[in-house]
Amino acid sequence: MTATVTAGDCGGETKDCSGEADVIVLAFDVGRKKTGVAVGNILSGAARPLLAISGGRSEQLRAAAEQIAQWRPCRLVVGLPARMNGEEHAMTKTARAFARALSASHPNLPVTLTDERLTTAAARTQPNNNGNGNNNCNNKNKTPGKKNNPANPPDPQAAAIILQDWLDNTPP
Repeated sequence: MTATVTAGDCGGETKDCSGEADVIVLAFDVGRKKTGVAVGNILSGAARPLLAISGGRSEQLRAAAEQIAQWRPCRLVVGLPARMNGEEHAMTKTARAFARALSASHPNLPVTLTDERLTTAAARTQPNNNGNGNNNCNNKNKTPGKKNNPANPPDPQAAAIILQDWLDNTPP
């Protein structure tokens, strides 16, 4: 399920960005304490984890704005969590609010909500889920993929999974 957020409306979309250099997409995996960020390229069809943003919602939105200024994407993708049966819950509302805030602060940038069910769980199972090339060889006392492993936050990898899924399943 994918929807574009524009002044509260939702609708279909394509990957079309209106400029030959406009091929960068940023994705966000919104969490209670951290938000994962990933970057992808429409032409290559590849996504990669960037970082986890910590802090309250206003700090996370401020840090997201810094990433947007740095990467200058043509679109933003926000993971939309739901229960396995599709039913919404508290984090669904949080992700929608985050997407609306991004849309309001970047009115010329399309913001897309896309299904993110099980992405954090999938990110926790990946051996290198922190996006920095560290394969955990030096983390002798830490278990890769565990929620309590600060050297291995799943948030950026979950954002990359969300973005890769969007890149793979959105028509050109």
